[in-house]
Amino acid sequence: MTAPASHWPATLPDRPSRSGTREQAPNLRVESRNDIGPPKTRRKATVGERELVLVYELDEAQVAVLDEFYLTTLKSGALPYRGFHPRDGSSVVMMMKEPEYAPRGGQEWVARFEARILVS
Repeated sequence: MTAPASHWPATLPDRPSRSGTREQAPNLRVESRNDIGPPKTRRKATVGERELVLVYELDEAQVAVLDEFYLTTLKSGALPYRGFHPRDGSSVVMMMKEPEYAPRGGQEWVARFEARILVS
């Protein structure tokens, strides 16, 4: 995989809020059914993509930055970007699904989106 040209915007928080953020370990196994007996399970890979749900607390200006980043820079999520792993802060390549925004009060918003960490 070639390195993505885009990086997570510097004006947005590096790490998501701990509340609501989730990470799922990759599914690295495959099951095959048998004519008789239980299915057989085996490992299909040694690395896989991690699924994430990321939640950020943003102000109105940051919501505009995130929206522009998703729609224009990432071409509505068609391009990968280099961001930060939510648990350890390491630099990873990710794909982002469409963000949703909810008002939190005043000028604060909660942005939530699904993403996946790509393996290289």
